[in-house]
Amino acid sequence: SHKIEGGKVSHTARCPTDLRPAEIARVHPMLLTQAQFDDWHLVFFFDKRPYTREESYLALLATAFICIILCVSTLFFSKDANNLVLKPVERMVEKVRTIANDPLIALKMADAEFELEEFLKYKSTKNRKDVWGIMERWNNLMQAIYPPNNNQTMETAVLEKTIIKLGSLLALGFGEAGANIVSTNMRGLDSSGVNAMIPGSRVDCIIGQAQIQDFGFATEVLQGQVMKFVNQIAEVVHGIVTEYHGAANKNMGDTFLLVWRISGLDDALRTRHADLSIISFGRILASIHESPTLSRYRGHPGLQQRLGSRFRINLSFGLHRGWAIEGAVGSEFKIDASYLSPTVSISESVLRASKIYGVSLVISEKVIHQCSPALAQKCRLLDRV
Repeated sequence: SHKIEGGKVSHTARCPTDLRPAEIARVHPMLLTQAQFDDWHLVFFFDKRPYTREESYLALLATAFICIILCVSTLFFSKDANNLVLKPVERMVEKVRTIANDPLIALKMADAEFELEEFLKYKSTKNRKDVWGIMERWNNLMQAIYPPNNNQTMETAVLEKTIIKLGSLLALGFGEAGANIVSTNMRGLDSSGVNAMIPGSRVDCIIGQAQIQDFGFATEVLQGQVMKFVNQIAEVVHGIVTEYHGAANKNMGDTFLLVWRISGLDDALRTRHADLSIISFGRILASIHESPTLSRYRGHPGLQQRLGSRFRINLSFGLHRGWAIEGAVGSEFKIDASYLSPTVSISESVLRASKIYGVSLVISEKVIHQCSPALAQKCRLLDRV
């Protein structure tokens, strides 16, 4: 014990010395005059440690609660940032890299995206029709309480779809022959300039020519509908050629240039591609005659008047195998991805020979030697040059 200072008490009082100022409550009379207060007065000291301990515990709990709230809020904020910004940007970068490695894959990406959209539309329509089901009522209730997160209209989603569309348009515009041009320019991220004049490369390939017969008369009769007419035929030609591992290169009015690349393939795959090129032309011819869409032109009055009542849409085909230079032809203002070589000219001559001999398909000797013996036996020799 020690003597209490600040008061007039002359005797010592028992008081703990280990208390901090915050743990002591000092109470003295408030209604004394200054003279009475200076003369003598009572002072009471109270131990506040139990209350201080409770306040400390509550302060610790409040601090822990605030830390938990901050951590959870940070997680939610980071989740939104990841879902709305970071992950879409990463997906866009990955898609750009994928298209840079293989520009033609953009078409598959677009098809997959379109199939997903159609599936979601179908699912939404089916759910609306099944509105009387118990599970559907429960789903509607949950969707009303927790609305689904629709990010399709977000800027990042729009950018993702735009990248896929641009890649698809590049693949459609340049085709397989221009894949190297697109790939080279998209990999060159150190500059924003476009270098379209990429040196050509030599490839071994099978060149096919498909020509629409009586196209001049069709143009005169159909007038503005001739584009629709050509596109309907091109849909059949391009679709079957792609299905049989070929590639459509370009259209020259009534003629389609079709290519099967065989560079870097072993003998078995070369033979397989040669067989596929021949079979695809037969399949195209059959599909043209069986198409309900194209069959409408048989009854067209103008075409019947010019070409007779037995008019049918028909195509002529020519096939030749050899080498070609694959690359860009043009200038900095306009380029076309194409194939240049005597092989292309010979394939045109083979196509013209189909009209001379009155057949739909003429195949050069090089293609026959490349294809399988079983398929070669089904072809007959027309002539020797």
